[in-house]
Amino acid sequence: MIEAVGEGVTNLRPGMRVAAFTSRAYAEYCASPAFMAIPLPDSVSFVDGAAFLIQALTAYHLLYTVDTIRPGRSVLVHAAAGGVGLAAVQLAEAAGARVFGTVVERQQGGTREGGRRRRRHQLREGQVRRRGAAADRRPRSRSDPRRGR
Repeated sequence: MIEAVGEGVTNLRPGMRVAAFTSRAYAEYCASPAFMAIPLPDSVSFVDGAAFLIQALTAYHLLYTVDTIRPGRSVLVHAAAGGVGLAAVQLAEAAGARVFGTVVERQQGGTREGGRRRRRHQLREGQVRRRGAAADRRPRSRSDPRRGR
């Protein structure tokens, strides 16, 4: 909740509900640059507003800091129906990228088939599904016995 605004701030006013990127926020009061405060509709709780900022910032970081998204690039988003996944899909589409997503398909009532979740990987034109591809492609340290050296 905004207590006061500085000189020249025209888009925010005292009493507005906002979520903001700021430091030293674990206090009774904190200060934030006006451009980093996002007004919250009455239908959005402070908890959901804070979660949205974290999810959107994570997706933004992955698309623009870790790599550079631009028109024509292809992006695969795992868990595209989750919070960070939805934000990543929307940000990538807004940047003009071709977006592909994976999601977990649940049975009616949220049950699992055969004790495991069934995964549905939707393929589009030009995509290939392979069997036997390595599931774990993370880089290994030199001392890791799974590295294969």
